[in-house]
Parts: sequence; structure tokens; C-alpha cells
Amino acid sequence: MEVLRLIHPPYRPAYQALKRKIVNGNLPSGEPIVVKSLEHELGFSAIPIREALIALGSGHTA
Repeated sequence: MEVLRLIHPPYRPAYQALKRKIVNGNLPSGEPIVVKSLEHELGFSAIPIREALIALGSGHTA
């Protein structure tokens, strides 16, 4: 089962980009998150952004 840990989820690049925005303070706490805006800004479609937001919200790492 260790092999499965080496496989990264498809939303990983979006996860990393969103996490960077949060850590750098570019995604202010308490502000609404608009997926459509993030699509244009980060260059990802809505599905990986939503999956990344879910993973970030649940404390999972990608």
C-alpha cells in the first residue's frame, strides 16, 4: 500500500497554489472565495480548485 502514497491527487497543483496564496496572505481570512475568480487567476478549472479547497478545509495534504 505504500505505493499509493507516492501517487499525487490530480488537484495537487491547485492545492499547492491555493496554499501558497493563504500562507502569503493573498487570500484574506473571512473573505468569500469565488471559484470563478480563482479559475482565471490560477489557471485551473473549477473541479481541481473545489477539490483543493475541500482538502485544505479538512486538513488533508496533497
